[in-house]
Amino acid sequence: MIKQSIIAAGALAAAVFAFQPQQAHAGAKVHFHVGVPYHGYYGHTPYYGGPVYYGRPAYRPRRHYRVGCRKARRMLRHRGFRHIRVRDCHGSRYVFTARRHGEWWKVRMSSRTGRIVRLYPI
Repeated sequence: MIKQSIIAAGALAAAVFAFQPQQAHAGAKVHFHVGVPYHGYYGHTPYYGGPVYYGRPAYRPRRHYRVGCRKARRMLRHRGFRHIRVRDCHGSRYVFTARRHGEWWKVRMSSRTGRIVRLYPI
């Protein structure tokens, strides 16, 4: 009797799965990614959607970024300094002499951020 019940239940389950109505497919693809993102050579990253060049993400910041001497002069000019003369454009600080509001100033500027570190009146 138990054997007949098990066979009947299996046949009923097979009939239920066999005669289910077909569902329409919307065409959407769902992917589940587990683990570390892989940056391949396919022109895009599968996780972030940004461009990749030779397996490295394009949004990686530059390691040793510095403001150039010409750009530092332009930054000083936009801050109101005129007659800017370069004294030292090497190392972590740039040194300029410039005129502002009729007075001469010695300006020390950070080469990494372009921020004015110190002003000395001359």
